[in-house]
Amino acid sequence: MKRRWYSAVNIIGLTLGLSAAAIVILYTRHELNFDGFHRQADHIYRVSGKQDGGWFAALSAPYSSAVYQHPFPEVEKVVRMRRWPPRFIRHAGYQGSLPQRGEDKFYEPNTFFTDTGSAFFNLFDFPFLEGSPAAALSAPHSAVLTSSLAMKLFGKENVLGQALLYDTFQLVVTGVIKDLPSNTHFQFNMLIAEEEPMKKAGAMFTYCALRRGTNIVALKQKLLALPRPANRWSTLEDAVIMPLKDIHFGSNFQYEIKPPGNKLYFYLFLLTGALIILLTCANYMNLSIALYAGRKKEIAVRKVAGAESTQLAIQFLVESVVLALICLPLTNALVELVLPSFNTFMNTRMENELVSSWQGFGLLVAATLLIGVLAGSYPALVLPRIKAISLFKKQTFLGRGGLSLRQVLVGFQITVLVVMISSSWMIRNQLQYMQETDLGFTREGVLKLKGAGMVDSAQFYTLKNELLRNSAIREVSQGLVPGDEEFGFTFQADSGAAVHHGVISFGTDYDYLTTLGVKLLQSNFQDLSKENPRRVVLVNETLTRQLGYKDAIGRRVVIEPGKGESLATIDGVFKDFHFSSFHHPVPPMLITMRPYGGGISNNILVAMEMSKMKETLAFIQEKTQAIIPDTPLTPEFLDEGLNKLYDKEEKLFFLNKVLLLVNVCLAVLGLLGLSAYLCELRTKEIGIRKVLGASNQDILGLLGWSFLKMTLWAVVAGWALAAIFIHQWMKNFVYRAPFSWIIPAGTAVVLVGLILLTVGVNTLRAAKANPVKTLRTE
Repeated sequence: MKRRWYSAVNIIGLTLGLSAAAIVILYTRHELNFDGFHRQADHIYRVSGKQDGGWFAALSAPYSSAVYQHPFPEVEKVVRMRRWPPRFIRHAGYQGSLPQRGEDKFYEPNTFFTDTGSAFFNLFDFPFLEGSPAAALSAPHSAVLTSSLAMKLFGKENVLGQALLYDTFQLVVTGVIKDLPSNTHFQFNMLIAEEEPMKKAGAMFTYCALRRGTNIVALKQKLLALPRPANRWSTLEDAVIMPLKDIHFGSNFQYEIKPPGNKLYFYLFLLTGALIILLTCANYMNLSIALYAGRKKEIAVRKVAGAESTQLAIQFLVESVVLALICLPLTNALVELVLPSFNTFMNTRMENELVSSWQGFGLLVAATLLIGVLAGSYPALVLPRIKAISLFKKQTFLGRGGLSLRQVLVGFQITVLVVMISSSWMIRNQLQYMQETDLGFTREGVLKLKGAGMVDSAQFYTLKNELLRNSAIREVSQGLVPGDEEFGFTFQADSGAAVHHGVISFGTDYDYLTTLGVKLLQSNFQDLSKENPRRVVLVNETLTRQLGYKDAIGRRVVIEPGKGESLATIDGVFKDFHFSSFHHPVPPMLITMRPYGGGISNNILVAMEMSKMKETLAFIQEKTQAIIPDTPLTPEFLDEGLNKLYDKEEKLFFLNKVLLLVNVCLAVLGLLGLSAYLCELRTKEIGIRKVLGASNQDILGLLGWSFLKMTLWAVVAGWALAAIFIHQWMKNFVYRAPFSWIIPAGTAVVLVGLILLTVGVNTLRAAKANPVKTLRTE
């Protein structure tokens, strides 16, 4: 029965560890193969730019994508594409599922245009379900849809020749492709061949296939030597020619099609997976030692009967590996159960390659064999060398060395637990700090209607007046908001002064500051009214300091010096507020206010009372559909957008918690098995002590002290490692949560309590046993 119990605990621990390792293997393959499934992936590059001031854009200016118009011998193929502002798709004969708005129009945000025809699908390998890659985009006004969009629009995938109206563009469906995999930086559901939008593009995404042996540095110099227009893109510092497969982890550029991955977080996830395999090995080895301890007499009899040490060693290794392989079906079942939830949280579409791919299955089998061999190696190497007479004695069959090894293995498990508990605690503190810190504006109760960049001022003014008729709506404005992506302008105090880069600048109306709850510190006006309109220029405290102005009111600044520069007079100073995440400092800002805002900066902002949220949202939707029927506006509360800034940290925190739970389970199983084994070894000693008057508490202290001492040392070592990790991780943030001694103290208390509770179960059972029976057994 004892052997069965140890085997059951071993199988449970192995299944948990292998399942976690399997998820790590699948995710690692997913991330490392980003954009690597294209046949020409090793020769495809994206042309991007480093702008004046040192900021990078994934987009390239028209002249830097001129490899399309001025072919270089190094370039074999070129593809250009750009995203289009949100517009509705219309068609007749709708048979699909319920559309988002109306009965004959649909909103698809992931729509791109290209003017390079069929070259796109000659360069990139996206599997076609209908149509031909060579001809799909060869004619103007043609469109290729993903299968999910085809089903949404038509209720079927066989839609070749169907007509669509996208905004004012008459289109014909010429191809249907499979939905894009999640391990590509592309993110489109409809790709349209149309030249007119590309001619109006200020910037676009440019990809090219280069010949083998191309000198990238020489090609960059050719690009930089091309003639440049006199606009904000004319100050390109450098052309960035990035390999396609490096974009996911190598880009920190603005205006990416899809947010890039974080290499640090990926390596941390990979390291955690490796630690889980090591913990599983340690746990398995500890329990295997306890398992083989019950077979001492069997081993001794076999040695007396003439069994060779090599035969015994091979037997132990085979048994260990077979037990590990038994866990494979259980591991696959658990992965199938967990993977859908993992995909949902991580926004991936991974398949269980443990059964669908020989490579994935091979990796898992290799990991299983490794664990089996490592776990069985110590008993296989040590046990056969022990003399048969020693095996008949009631003592630890591995001697003091065996005990030392078990201490190291358990100490390693506890150390990893300390690192993970402390790290999770600190990550949680930082996330909580970012959520609770005053950002300088009102984050709750502000709704932004995204996609308003094509709305004209008259429509906005009409919509604003209609919305303000609702008593639950406090203010309506428009403009960029914290979390929006915007490249910076250049400014200088006056002619000849230092140029300041990365200044966030946009236009809005008079109600922007009150809508967001931003405090105006100084101004040269008492009141702004639409009856007496004027242009007002406001700057924040950071820009005032950078310009060197103690009193900025009435001072002048030069906007975009050297490239169509203009002058502006400062009318007011507003309090700094966090326009981006805590990874970055508060940027310098300049806001231009006009009565109705001029051009709309992508967002219409509505400050509302949250007590009547449902009714107010319905009212806003009704008015926007009536006044701006041709522009799909996507509602999102400001605090929801801010939370997306820390999406990677939230995922890291969640994964750390899940893997911590796995490690806790492994540690508990290991400690239960090990404490049961140690209690069995000291049965005679416990019986004698009980006869001599020792209490249950004395026995509990005797056996628990060795674990407690080991725990304290492991806590110290774990906290040293955790401090290094936390210090490095916190470097990602400009604004950091203060350190709290509650974290190390709390970690120690949690670990000591967990271990005493786990070990105490077996120890207390041994202490309560009748000493007469135990001594008679001995």
